[in-house]
Amino acid sequence: MSAVLPLQQLQRFALSQGFEERLPLLQVAQLPSLQQLSLLCWNASEAAPSATAWAHVLQLCALTIMLEEEAPPQSTMTAILDGIAACTQLTELHLKASAAAPNGDDSKRQAVAVCGKLGGLTNLQELCISGRSKLVAGDARALTTLTGLTELNLSGLGAAVNDAAAGALARSLKQLQHLNLGRCELGDMLGQLTQLTTLGLCSSSGLTQEGLMLLTGLTRLQQLWVGGCAQVTDNHVEEFWAAVRPKR
Repeated sequence: MSAVLPLQQLQRFALSQGFEERLPLLQVAQLPSLQQLSLLCWNASEAAPSATAWAHVLQLCALTIMLEEEAPPQSTMTAILDGIAACTQLTELHLKASAAAPNGDDSKRQAVAVCGKLGGLTNLQELCISGRSKLVAGDARALTTLTGLTELNLSGLGAAVNDAAAGALARSLKQLQHLNLGRCELGDMLGQLTQLTTLGLCSSSGLTQEGLMLLTGLTRLQQLWVGGCAQVTDNHVEEFWAAVRPKR
């Protein structure tokens, strides 16, 4: 970190280690020309101690928390989520979230309520919650306040994105252009998102042929992924595109 501080003309900086403590991070924030800061963390023990400083770094626009170790204790995960929640300046967030079981068994993960913590991040344009996260059922519904999102990836979150959550998101997130809800428990609730250009629904358990055809109003769509959907065949996909093209 000491090598960075003399760089008085530095405007953009990406940091993937060395911010385990508050002070070095706050020192970087004092660089006079710094406009954009991105942080990447792979370890909860590094992220949690500095989490209270994130909101004070006004240049922090992108944050990636992808915890590669065993699920952290609930208190550690809460500290990280509280730190994220205070970062209302964020425009991009990539997150993996879960917590260790209360009995301390690191081999088991506890579901956490994440999306309610993110509801105040109204400057977000891009949000990805890793499919390796473990969220409570229906949790994604709390993301409806993030009306500025243009890209949302919740692939692999299963019951956290059920029909009710997907419907609420479709009614609220009118600026979405890129959406990935693969391996989620939803059906055909997305037809209102007419601005979408890419849509991922791979292995979505509730998607049927009829549900797919209800999405033919997505006339801006350029890419559609439905591999692994047991009730949707290649012929159904061809019929879908044949119905979409004349509407453009």
